[in-house]
Amino acid sequence: MATQETHIVDDVCVVALAGEIDMSTADDVEQWLAEAIRATSLKRLHADLSSVEFLDSSGLRALLRSKEAAVEAQVDFAVTNFSPRIERVLRTVGLYDYLTSEQAA
Repeated sequence: MATQETHIVDDVCVVALAGEIDMSTADDVEQWLAEAIRATSLKRLHADLSSVEFLDSSGLRALLRSKEAAVEAQVDFAVTNFSPRIERVLRTVGLYDYLTSEQAA
Protein backbone atom coordinates (compact mmCIF):
# COMPACT_ATOMS: atom_id res chain seq x y z
CA MET A 1 0.00 0.00 0.00
CA ALA A 2 1.16 3.52 -0.78
CA THR A 3 -0.01 6.85 0.54
CA GLN A 4 0.75 10.44 -0.30
CA GLU A 5 0.64 13.89 1.23
CA THR A 6 1.14 17.07 -0.77
CA HIS A 7 2.49 20.27 0.74
CA ILE A 8 4.42 23.39 -0.23
CA VAL A 9 7.96 24.05 1.00
CA ASP A 10 9.31 27.44 -0.07
CA ASP A 11 8.73 27.45 -3.85
CA VAL A 12 8.45 23.67 -4.26
CA CYS A 13 5.35 21.48 -4.39
CA VAL A 14 6.34 18.33 -2.48
CA VAL A 15 4.46 15.08 -2.89
CA ALA A 16 5.58 12.91 0.01
CA LEU A 17 5.05 9.27 -0.89
CA ALA A 18 5.05 6.44 1.63
CA GLY A 19 4.85 2.66 1.64
CA GLU A 20 5.50 0.37 -1.30
CA ILE A 21 5.40 1.54 -4.90
CA ASP A 22 4.79 -1.60 -6.89
CA MET A 23 2.41 -2.91 -9.54
CA SER A 24 -0.55 -2.62 -7.16
CA THR A 25 0.10 1.04 -6.31
CA ALA A 26 2.05 2.50 -9.25
CA ASP A 27 -1.06 3.77 -11.05
CA ASP A 28 -2.15 5.62 -7.90
CA VAL A 29 1.30 7.17 -7.53
CA GLU A 30 1.30 8.27 -11.16
CA GLN A 31 -2.17 9.79 -10.72
CA TRP A 32 -1.19 11.62 -7.52
CA LEU A 33 1.88 13.11 -9.20
CA ALA A 34 -0.11 14.05 -12.34
CA GLU A 35 -2.70 15.81 -10.20
CA ALA A 36 0.03 17.74 -8.38
CA ILE A 37 1.62 18.75 -11.69
CA ARG A 38 -1.73 20.02 -12.99
CA ALA A 39 -2.78 21.70 -9.74
CA THR A 40 0.37 23.53 -8.75
CA SER A 41 1.13 27.05 -9.86
CA LEU A 42 4.73 26.42 -8.83
CA LYS A 43 7.32 25.41 -11.38
CA ARG A 44 9.09 22.84 -9.17
CA LEU A 45 7.77 19.51 -7.93
CA HIS A 46 9.58 16.98 -5.77
CA ALA A 47 8.51 13.39 -5.23
CA ASP A 48 9.80 12.82 -1.69
CA LEU A 49 10.59 9.13 -1.28
CA SER A 50 11.88 9.29 2.30
CA SER A 51 9.06 7.02 3.52
CA VAL A 52 9.05 4.66 0.54
CA GLU A 53 10.07 1.18 1.62
CA PHE A 54 10.02 -0.59 -1.76
CA LEU A 55 10.17 0.42 -5.42
CA ASP A 56 9.83 -2.02 -8.30
CA SER A 57 9.80 -1.60 -12.10
CA SER A 58 6.16 -0.49 -12.04
CA GLY A 59 7.09 2.24 -9.59
CA LEU A 60 9.99 3.29 -11.78
CA ARG A 61 7.60 3.49 -14.73
CA ALA A 62 5.27 5.73 -12.71
CA LEU A 63 8.14 8.05 -11.81
CA LEU A 64 9.34 8.16 -15.43
CA ARG A 65 5.87 8.97 -16.74
CA SER A 66 5.53 11.64 -14.08
CA LYS A 67 8.84 13.19 -15.11
CA GLU A 68 7.65 13.20 -18.74
CA ALA A 69 4.34 14.82 -17.76
CA ALA A 70 6.20 17.46 -15.76
CA VAL A 71 8.53 18.22 -18.66
CA GLU A 72 5.51 18.63 -20.92
CA ALA A 73 3.94 21.02 -18.38
CA GLN A 74 7.25 22.89 -17.99
CA VAL A 75 7.51 21.93 -14.33
CA ASP A 76 10.89 20.92 -12.91
CA PHE A 77 10.53 17.45 -11.39
CA ALA A 78 12.89 15.43 -9.22
CA VAL A 79 12.74 12.49 -6.85
CA THR A 80 14.32 13.31 -3.49
CA ASN A 81 15.11 11.92 -0.04
CA PHE A 82 15.33 8.25 -0.94
CA SER A 83 16.98 5.42 0.95
CA PRO A 84 20.30 3.87 -0.11
CA ARG A 85 18.35 0.84 -1.33
CA ILE A 86 16.24 2.97 -3.69
CA GLU A 87 19.33 4.91 -4.76
CA ARG A 88 20.93 1.61 -5.72
CA VAL A 89 17.88 0.70 -7.85
CA LEU A 90 17.94 4.09 -9.58
CA ARG A 91 21.65 3.81 -10.30
CA THR A 92 21.46 0.17 -11.42
CA VAL A 93 18.82 0.90 -14.05
CA GLY A 94 20.56 4.11 -15.15
CA LEU A 95 17.83 6.52 -14.05
CA TYR A 96 19.52 8.21 -11.10
CA ASP A 97 20.70 11.33 -12.93
CA TYR A 98 17.51 11.71 -14.94
CA LEU A 99 15.08 11.34 -12.04
CA THR A 100 17.08 13.29 -9.48
CA SER A 101 17.73 16.25 -11.78
CA GLU A 102 15.46 19.22 -11.15
CA GLN A 103 15.66 20.40 -14.71
CA ALA A 104 12.71 19.85 -16.97
CA ALA A 105 14.77 18.14 -19.64
